[in-house]
Amino acid sequence: MAARPLAAVHSFEALLLHPLLYLLVAHSVVGQLLLGLAMQRGSTTAAVAAMDAAGAVPAAIIGLLFLGDQIWPGREWLAMVGFLVTLAAVIGLTRYAEPQHHHEVAAVRQRRTVRLHHPVPAARR
Repeated sequence: MAARPLAAVHSFEALLLHPLLYLLVAHSVVGQLLLGLAMQRGSTTAAVAAMDAAGAVPAAIIGLLFLGDQIWPGREWLAMVGFLVTLAAVIGLTRYAEPQHHHEVAAVRQRRTVRLHHPVPAARR
């Protein structure tokens, strides 16, 4: 959303002084960090689907409500179908996405570490 007003800036100096430029950069950095954390904790597919939907849906709503964007007359149903399909796809991908294999490797490695630090007594072998 910050990129739309920045497109109207006509000089490089004004762009560098515009607070929305720094908001856009900070938003991008924080978004990438959060995406990286989401990918570490769960499915990459679900994380990217949620990221795409979180970027597209609120921007469309803000554009319609506050920035004067319009849906072509008679095509409102298409916008609603697109929103519902996006929502259903994100929920479906989040629900049914398979976790990455590195989670299994990490669990096995953790069990090995516990065994090495707490060996089984000789009487129990």
